[in-house]
Amino acid sequence: MPDWDKTPITDAGNISETLRHPANQVDLNAGYRLNDQHLKAITPAPGDYVLAAIAMDGDRIGFLGMMPVIVMESNDQGAITPTSVQQNATFTAQFRFDTPCERLGAVLIRDVTYKGNALIDAATLGKDTLYLNLTYNDIPATQKLIGNIYVSPSSGKYVVANTNQATISTSGLEPGSYRVYVVGQSANGTVQAFGQHMLTITPPVTPTPTTPPYTPGRGGGGASPAYTSYTGTGTLKVNNVGTVLRSIKVNADDRIGSVLVPIGVKALDKDGNPLSEVTLTPLSSDDLPAVPSGALFSFAGYVYEAGPSGATFDPGITLTFELPADAWNALDPDNNDFKVKWYNEETEEWEDVPTTTYRSTRSVDAKVTHFSTFALFTEPGIITPPTETETPTVPTTPTPPPEEKPPADKFPMTTVLAIFAVLVIVIAAGYFFMMRK
Repeated sequence: MPDWDKTPITDAGNISETLRHPANQVDLNAGYRLNDQHLKAITPAPGDYVLAAIAMDGDRIGFLGMMPVIVMESNDQGAITPTSVQQNATFTAQFRFDTPCERLGAVLIRDVTYKGNALIDAATLGKDTLYLNLTYNDIPATQKLIGNIYVSPSSGKYVVANTNQATISTSGLEPGSYRVYVVGQSANGTVQAFGQHMLTITPPVTPTPTTPPYTPGRGGGGASPAYTSYTGTGTLKVNNVGTVLRSIKVNADDRIGSVLVPIGVKALDKDGNPLSEVTLTPLSSDDLPAVPSGALFSFAGYVYEAGPSGATFDPGITLTFELPADAWNALDPDNNDFKVKWYNEETEEWEDVPTTTYRSTRSVDAKVTHFSTFALFTEPGIITPPTETETPTVPTTPTPPPEEKPPADKFPMTTVLAIFAVLVIVIAAGYFFMMRK
């Protein structure tokens, strides 16, 4: 490489000779200004470099300082949209260049000042010699993002996508201002572009709870408790152990299926962490896992994916199917029973869920303790034949024959006795008078 006066100042392959060249050396006693050296501008190829200041004293070489330098392929700094989102919402980070990058990495770090304490253990020599304790608001930076980057819990996130665009969720992050560092890597392994942006995360706006009207026949008297109603995806308000602090109801887009998560239920994700949201997505019949041939149950036309998959609830929550009149009648509820089942991916079988049918409201409730794929089925109802009742034989009391009347040509016995009594009285009276004379 020639100097500004075209004097060669490099010796290819010989770093020592290059450093000894007078044009590459300055007398620090006389002062040094880089812009007075008339150095020729160079344009290195994209890649990773080290910029070093080296001191030479005879054959001795010493490094005064050095720093990494990255030469990028593009000056595109990218963008994030929107720049202000609520907790549990998403935003997009992307680069605009025509050639997609092989990977896009985004690092979110809360824009706060950390305090650091460095401890040096001179008794040891190795990785444990230096101990650095970083804290924000007295909270240690124990959450590892990537490499040696640590932040306080709920204060950072790292996302990678195999394209020049990534959708990033703010779930698990506290409200506040964040710096978003976006890096694009090309297929050559070099940094294609880099940008830094500011993002504001705001607390979620709690919708006004709605109280549904009382539905007869669904769990006793009185109106149902108040809950917050959502469609598609609902946000759960829970404490640090997963106990639900406000009841929510999530309706599917088809307005047939819904899931009710009442207050007091313990809701956890598949990893045992407090659950932050609930989704209910209707699936097409083509997405229905196969029903075994010869099964007694038949698909009733409604299947849902309740998510996130693997979430658990203690006690169980209610999954409801509210059918329109035409669909209800087409399923012949007089001769069929309704059953809700969940699909076990491990056994590849449909398993029963406790089900209750309310004919007056054309609805079916299922008590579920975990999230998976759920579907409504019908089974032939059990027809109970009429029971023959033996009629007891009542003994017949014989009717006494009617009293026979004496024939008309004979005196009745009573008449004879009366005449006899009169004669006795007459004879007694005559005897009484004769004795007095």
